[in-house]
Amino acid sequence: MAEHANLAREYEDRTRKLATSPELWNTWYFDHLRLALSELKADWPDRRLLALDALGGTGKTALFLQQHGADVVLNDVSPEMTAVYRRIAGELGLPAEVALAPIEAYLDLESTPQFSLITASSALHHLQDYEHVLRQFYEHLEPGGFVHTAWDPLPRSKVVRTLGKAEYYLTLARRPRAMARGLRNRIRRRVAARDTAEAIDHEFHKAIDDAELLRTAQAIGFAVRAHHRNAGGALRVTKPLWRLFGAHTTFALLLQRPAD
Repeated sequence: MAEHANLAREYEDRTRKLATSPELWNTWYFDHLRLALSELKADWPDRRLLALDALGGTGKTALFLQQHGADVVLNDVSPEMTAVYRRIAGELGLPAEVALAPIEAYLDLESTPQFSLITASSALHHLQDYEHVLRQFYEHLEPGGFVHTAWDPLPRSKVVRTLGKAEYYLTLARRPRAMARGLRNRIRRRVAARDTAEAIDHEFHKAIDDAELLRTAQAIGFAVRAHHRNAGGALRVTKPLWRLFGAHTTFALLLQRPAD
């Protein structure tokens, strides 16, 4: 799809920089992954760790996991996105195993293996039925294995919308060139979205109530190991306001299937 091709071009340099810059891995996002990997290696020192990067796009998470001792299957529906992953993995001398299919269809295949770790970064809100996929994750997870989800958007309050608009206009005033590039990319994606398939795809981009998702995960059988909410604020001048009002925009969960 045209939008995926545009996004792949946008993300390639960012993914390559992240994959080759360990100093950028010192964030809560990678801390969650390191926690899961360290526990899996301690529990299964002699076993192969196989991870699934669901809706993994250009492979930001897959490349991190591979450089930390896991074998990875990257799943996505976009040939353009997965081509970026294959290219960067090749540059780093890493294998690139790709499952090019909707995640629901891939997890329904009899040949799909069991995984030690499943990651879904900025992914659940793209799904028509994330509860069904979460159940599929549980079924394809080895006992004791982990699911990590991150960067899914929370429902936006009036405060969040107001702060977001203020930050947008401040950024426009301070960095017009960068904002111009962002506007061009947004327009390009809007034009691409006029295609019928893209319009249908955009129907499933929605906010997620993390409290409801937690209840769903626990009802499926998961234990919650970590729950993290992220405050907005891309500018130094506005960060204190986001924190003051508790204006969270996205969340992350680290879930574990109990060991038998």
